[in-house]
Amino acid sequence: MASKVSCGGILTLMHAGSSGITIVFIILPLAAQTVCSQTFLPTCPDQAPETFLNWAKRAAVPLTTEFGDFQRLRKSIGTARVVGVGEAARRVQEFYEIRTRMLKFLVKEMGFTALAMETGFAEAIKVNDYILGYTGEPSNWQDWFTFGFGDEIETQAMIRWMRQYNEDPRHSRKIHFYGIDVMVPYSNPETALKEAFTYLDKVDPAFISSPIRRDLEGLVRKFLGSGGSRANMEKSFRAYAKLSIEDRNAYTAGIADLLARFEAKRIDYISRSSEHAYEWGRHAAVAARQLDTTYRAALAGTQPGEQVTAVNPTLIWEARDAAMFENVQWALQREGPNGRLMLWAHNAHVSKGTVPTTRSDVVGLWERGPRLGLLLDKFLGPHFFSIGTVFYQGKPQWQHARESAACGTLEGELGRIGSAAFLLDIRSSKTNRAKLEWLDKPRIMRADNSTADYRLIPSDAWDAIVFIRQITPVRVASPH
Repeated sequence: MASKVSCGGILTLMHAGSSGITIVFIILPLAAQTVCSQTFLPTCPDQAPETFLNWAKRAAVPLTTEFGDFQRLRKSIGTARVVGVGEAARRVQEFYEIRTRMLKFLVKEMGFTALAMETGFAEAIKVNDYILGYTGEPSNWQDWFTFGFGDEIETQAMIRWMRQYNEDPRHSRKIHFYGIDVMVPYSNPETALKEAFTYLDKVDPAFISSPIRRDLEGLVRKFLGSGGSRANMEKSFRAYAKLSIEDRNAYTAGIADLLARFEAKRIDYISRSSEHAYEWGRHAAVAARQLDTTYRAALAGTQPGEQVTAVNPTLIWEARDAAMFENVQWALQREGPNGRLMLWAHNAHVSKGTVPTTRSDVVGLWERGPRLGLLLDKFLGPHFFSIGTVFYQGKPQWQHARESAACGTLEGELGRIGSAAFLLDIRSSKTNRAKLEWLDKPRIMRADNSTADYRLIPSDAWDAIVFIRQITPVRVASPH
């Protein structure tokens, strides 16, 4: 009996005879090549049935370079106020290209008004100023982002496009950019405070010499060092971990006093500036409070004087995602009742489903919650549309290359469809439960590396899925 596998232009013929198995490789001409059309496949207990695969093959929308593919989501997105676009791994070129096209589609075709991104709130204030034309390009894009996102060619091009869109006089409604994250390893605690201080210096001359400012400046200098790039990550947190309990408590109290000043003088401050300027200045102080809360959460399981050399992610999930949710809510308020956000973050944040780990040696790596997507689902219901991105194989920039996805995983089964890149609209197909039954059970999904892979129920987690067969590292811009 003969079986075949056509993958990347190589046709493999396999014949099982009395003398064993004979394998013949034939190089196909370019016109006859398909990406990977497989009829000979391994089997496993979690393998998807033919009913699901047949539905997926019919429903799969090939990804192109135009808007036609995303048009298929228009009805499913409907009046959603937030469309979350996830990424299975960081620093992947194909995911960035999809994000930029999705942003342009949502802005041009569906009236979306802002992009909210998983990067530091305080750092990204300058990004919003830039796309509104208030400031020129930075000498170093990394200064405006956490997580090292600033050096990516696609990110820079996307931000420049947003500015160009706003410069067009035909677009009376300008689009905005919001950072929503509290990224402990990368955030410099001084950044948010400086933004709040800059505003207060303009509207409250007495603040310049106030004890609140003096004490906060003295305390924050004791734990500086982190910034946007990976080269100096976690420096501030490691210094914070060495602070005395008295200094930590004094810093927390100082931020509380700072926010109290904003609240007590709100009417006066707005009369001296504007509601817009006040809200951004106050929320910078909120961002300082969020970072302090996350620092405290990261050290909640330690003893005074205990040596801490790195952030334990399992300790900060709840505080971090709660802060991100607060920032998305604030962004929606700033955009007004007709405002709509595209949200870009890791799949683990955008997902509506639970994400327990597959690792037996680590308990709760992805279980701590609540996650941002869960909170948005509770808050917005059907007005939150979540898109997960998955990949079959390839290499993110910061991680080792990953081989072909295993049989029975979400990526492994979607790989059987045979397309290089496609979109599946799950929300519009949920009435056909029989064909989607395989998605109704926990399935393994890939993350940046194998130790971070997790299980979730795809039909609960996602309204749509983007599949990429082969991923490559993101393109990085040369330093200035």
